Amino acid sequence: MEKSKSIILQEPKQVRLYDTFLWSGYTRYACSLCAFDCGSEEQILAHIDDVHLPQPVPASGILVADKRGNVVTPEPEDERVFVKAVAVQLTEEDLKKLIE
Repeated sequence: MEKSKSIILQEPKQVRLYDTFLWSGYTRYACSLCAFDCGSEEQILAHIDDVHLPQPVPASGILVADKRGNVVTPEPEDERVFVKAVAVQLTEEDLKKLIE
């Protein structure tokens, strides 16, 4: 008979991203992660998104992987060598065939 395993789940930690305070009668929004403050909730949320949250990595095209699944990125010098090697191998006859 198998023993049952119990898993204890912890509550997610809540982090306060910003605080509000009054300054000369106006509500201000202060970032809890740095010294930034501003006058609107939209501005403080944009600040937190731009400065404190990880930004997505832009897609750079097709990924190439080796046989183990590790991503391989060619060095810029390798690409230039390949382009030069291909250009040297083309003859005038090859170019005429490509144009036709």
